[in-house]
Amino acid sequence: MLRVRLSEERQKKKQENDILKKEKLEQRKKQKTIEKKQKPSTRKRKYSSTTDDESWVESGSSIDDLSSEEDNDKEPEEERVNDYKEGEYILVKFPGSIKDYKYVCIIQKVFENSEVEVLGMNCCDENKTIFKPNDKDISFIKLNQILKKLPNPKIIIAGERLKYQFLTPIEVDG
Repeated sequence: MLRVRLSEERQKKKQENDILKKEKLEQRKKQKTIEKKQKPSTRKRKYSSTTDDESWVESGSSIDDLSSEEDNDKEPEEERVNDYKEGEYILVKFPGSIKDYKYVCIIQKVFENSEVEVLGMNCCDENKTIFKPNDKDISFIKLNQILKKLPNPKIIIAGERLKYQFLTPIEVDG
């Protein structure tokens, strides 16, 4: 009789724990969907750069001095897109929850909407001069995340892997 009562109590506790686990899982799913809705995705690609936005810049105190950015031959973003080409090496800033992280990347593709597809590289030495590409680390970034263009490195063949050696150390976080 005592054993039956103990086993019934254990079953009740197990059922209660299962219910609590399901509720917590549902709350996590709801929280993730809320976070996804609030946080814009950086992985979306757009292939056209057409915009209907027109911004005005005042150059003086007279209303006659107002001019449209569209009057210029190229917009600043278009100029920046044209500054980068596939295969170039860049230093990129990736935002983190606490701090920003800097990584060396190779440009894979430049899109018209100021987005760039990059391949991340991992540092191989303490001097931060030798890097190897990480084929699984592909990201889509905005042009404003690019900190600077890097010089072409020396290519080192190590077995079947390629490594890239820069002449000066690169300030990276990984």
